[in-house]
Amino acid sequence: MTARSLIEARVRHEVESYNTARSETGRSLVPIAEDERILNGERSLVVDADLQCERALKALLSNAFLLFVDGTQVTDVDAPLALSAGSEIEFIRVLPLAGG
Repeated sequence: MTARSLIEARVRHEVESYNTARSETGRSLVPIAEDERILNGERSLVVDADLQCERALKALLSNAFLLFVDGTQVTDVDAPLALSAGSEIEFIRVLPLAGG
């Protein structure tokens, strides 16, 4: 497995969960900017998994978030990862400090 495949799997899982919850409740659970589509005469917000995967990979490469596997930062999205059942995977979002 690579960081790319790990990120894509996680993003696809989150998008599927979001889209399923959205279709069951008829409303958005979290605010998200995405394309509106017309389904059965009604506007619907459907999150595109491919687009979100592309955005997540770009975000990792631009240091908008960091990925750590078993305490080691992963920077090469195509390098193989040695994962085990006990591996710890952390996604850390990087936010700028106020004032610079």
